[in-house]
This record gives sequence, structure tokens and C-alpha cells, in this order.
Amino acid sequence: MVIILIKLLLVDDEENTREGIYSVIPWNTLGVDQVMTADNGINGVEAAKEFWPDILLTDVRMPRMDGIGMAFEIRRFIPDCHIIFMSGYSDKEYLKSAIALSATAYIEKPLDIAELREVIARTVTIIAAKRQELKQTQKINQMLNISIPALKNQLAVSLLRKSAARGT
Repeated sequence: MVIILIKLLLVDDEENTREGIYSVIPWNTLGVDQVMTADNGINGVEAAKEFWPDILLTDVRMPRMDGIGMAFEIRRFIPDCHIIFMSGYSDKEYLKSAIALSATAYIEKPLDIAELREVIARTVTIIAAKRQELKQTQKINQMLNISIPALKNQLAVSLLRKSAARGT
């Protein structure tokens, strides 16, 4: 059985929104094992350095550092982090930035909790599949690392026998 620990960082400057999301989402049911929160982009970057999240769920517009800038910064040291943006704005520049970051989703506020749950569940499934694929690749590499020396040895013995049979 594969145990997959998923960590999510929730960043929103609006305390009611942040605490509401934190309390209403059934994290364990969705496959999220740990959740950390931050109240702005600068604190989000610091939290990410400590927490190393698999998923970043963030508001776009925040004081001190917006969600886009924070996501770009976090991607520098956690390139595999899945980003889900939340915004009350459909600004084209924000959407372009989300595309440039290969964001998993861009959810409009006011939030539809069912949509948010579905996006988080889908993201967890993507992470689990990637981790399973990585584990299988590592297993294959391990088997190759064991098999290749044996195959080389078998080939050398075979060549020596043919050479000896020819009398050379």
C-alpha cells in the first residue's frame, strides 16, 4: 500500500475567508493530510519554505505581495507545487499569469465550496498518480541497476565460451 502525504498551504488576506475555507473543507476526506495557513504573500512564501506544500491554494489580490508574485516565488524552490488561485476578479493579466504558472485551477469568488472540494480532490488525484508513476520508475531503475551487471557478466561468459570453442 502506498502512503501519500499531501500538504496544502492556504493563503488569503481575508481572515473570514481563510478561516471559513479551513473549517468547512473536509481535508482528510479529500486526501489532504496537513494544512497550513498564511495571511499574505510574504508570509505565504515563508510558510512554504518551512512547510513545503504540495498544493498552494491562494487568493490573487493581497497586500504586501499578491498571490501571483508569491506563486512565482514558491515555484522557484518548489517547482512541482500545484497552484489553485481564488479571485473575485477576472482580470486578464491575472489569468495570463495563472496560465504562465501552469495553475491547476482558477476559482472565482464568491467561492462555490463544492467546486473548491472537487478541484482539491482532482489535484490530490493528480499528485497521487505522479507519485505512483515516480515510484514505478524508481523500481524499474533499481531492477535495471541490479540486472545490467549480471547481463554484462553473462555476455562476457558467452563471448569467452564462443572464443574458446573456436580455439582462439
